[in-house]
Amino acid sequence: MNVKKDHRERAIRHLMSFNLSPDSLRVVALSYLAVGESYFFRDRETWEEISKVVPSEREVKALSVGCSEGEEVYTFSFTMSGKVSFSILGLDLNEERIRRAVEGVYDSWKLREMTKREIEKYFNSVNDGFRVKDEYRSGVYFKVSNVLDEPISGTYDVILARRVLIYLNESGISKMLEKLLKAMKEEGVLVLGKGEVYWQVMERFEPFPVGEAVFWRKKRQFIPDEMEERMVEMTFPHHAVWEKIDLIKDMINIGLYEEALRWAKEAKKVKGEEAKAWKYEILALTYMGLSEEAIEVLREARKKFPFDEDIKRLEKVLT
Repeated sequence: MNVKKDHRERAIRHLMSFNLSPDSLRVVALSYLAVGESYFFRDRETWEEISKVVPSEREVKALSVGCSEGEEVYTFSFTMSGKVSFSILGLDLNEERIRRAVEGVYDSWKLREMTKREIEKYFNSVNDGFRVKDEYRSGVYFKVSNVLDEPISGTYDVILARRVLIYLNESGISKMLEKLLKAMKEEGVLVLGKGEVYWQVMERFEPFPVGEAVFWRKKRQFIPDEMEERMVEMTFPHHAVWEKIDLIKDMINIGLYEEALRWAKEAKKVKGEEAKAWKYEILALTYMGLSEEAIEVLREARKKFPFDEDIKRLEKVLT
């Protein structure tokens, strides 16, 4: 999968916390198996189920982020036409891709997952390939926009952001997800692609399996920032600190440095002969800006664990 091991493991921990049924958990897990470039009806099971998760009593507003040449936008139009009233806006930072999307002409390779009957229904044959029929252009709009750096106007029932996060670093993923969260209606749906596993998604959204497809909605309960420390303490009592030691890394990653430091010290009391607790204490002190204290602990750790590679690397960075 196109994701780092520690990110995948953290995502799995978040996923398990949703208490999904075995069938739903299987569907979510299987949604992570494949990654590919854009083409019509990619991840067909998503399109087979998407009409079940959109409102039918009013116009559906949809947004496609990183829409490339419009394949996903038009697939949405094909799927929704005749079922609900809708509008969809496709955004991409590449002007040439948006120009091609507006033109709506594609070669046969982009249509490779479609049946002959579908191609005849949705496209007219032209000299350059296949052109989307005018009736499926109604309610479809495109705009050049760098979503990461520009505001998203309006709120949407459906946001498609498939194969977008794979191009971003960790801070970019968090920034993008916060923007999508704000642009999503309260009962809205986020659509990601197969092969995309991100712990940042699990922090903000919860999986919503429908058939063989997986959608995401806003978490129904948010923990206020001031409650984070108390929740951690209630969930993982001190006597179990060593069994939960890897969560200290998560605390550091989300900025709970003081809590991470306290837990690292507790872990050292339980198993001071293990290097991991020492490393987390050094990291927490460093992120808190307490470099002198971090170096002091590092020196002790260096003597205690002279052959530990991570401690050697920390020494190179901090001294």
